[in-house]
Amino acid sequence: PAVAPQIPLLHAAQAVAARPLSLFASPWTSPVWLKTNGAMTGRGTLKGTPGDRHHKAWAQYFVRFLDAYARHNLSFWAVTAGNEPTAGEIVFYPFQCLGFTAPHQRDFIARDLGPALRGSAHGHVRLIILDDQRLLLPYWAQVDLNHHVTGWTDWNLALDLEGGPNWSRNYVDSPVIVDRARGVFYKQPMFYHMGHFRWGRGGGGAGRGRGHGGGAPPPPPRSKFIPEGSVRVGLRVSARGGRCALEHTALLRPDGSAVLVLLNRSVLPHNHGPITAAP
Repeated sequence: PAVAPQIPLLHAAQAVAARPLSLFASPWTSPVWLKTNGAMTGRGTLKGTPGDRHHKAWAQYFVRFLDAYARHNLSFWAVTAGNEPTAGEIVFYPFQCLGFTAPHQRDFIARDLGPALRGSAHGHVRLIILDDQRLLLPYWAQVDLNHHVTGWTDWNLALDLEGGPNWSRNYVDSPVIVDRARGVFYKQPMFYHMGHFRWGRGGGGAGRGRGHGGGAPPPPPRSKFIPEGSVRVGLRVSARGGRCALEHTALLRPDGSAVLVLLNRSVLPHNHGPITAAP
């Protein structure tokens, strides 16, 4: 049988990675026979209610997906319960989507998807909620970087000069821009900004002038401050007026060192007192 094109790409990436890849998958829609609107696009959700045959059938699709990749020696760190679930609540939405409200997704995970994964060979796979715009987080799970968020998804790592390729002409930006005709790539400021937090193989070579390098696009930069496995710790802030105008978070790294990240959202400089990690 034909092999999906992403499988050899994942094998190639793993071959040059310094550590096992942490992969996660995010389905955009269920088959139409499971949906209320009978279509890939537009407003529609799963038929019935969590715990019924429609929801359990969709949960089994996750298991079959993971089984198929396992046959190619590819395992996943996590799956999301669905890509951009609020999109499926929009009438005439033009892309593939499957609508969920927060309570609906919660109950689908609790009654169907969670048990299906636990009962399979993929019980170690983690579940990610929401997988949607950040502004929805307060409603879906009252959290932020200092309250249990462990990461986020930024798409895409590398795109062409037009912001694609994209089948729907939904052109966007990315940390790396590739000029295929010239055989060069450009690392944009966000490439280095995201390097504060994300984990990767390394930062790429010196480039060929004007901030770009030659050949294949580089992997994401090795996290400069918060590598995988870091644990957030409390802070004691001493500042004028009893509060610090800077956003801040502190973490203990796996190597035993501590890191403090500060963010000044103002256009003006800010002088602050000492900020120390609580024991």
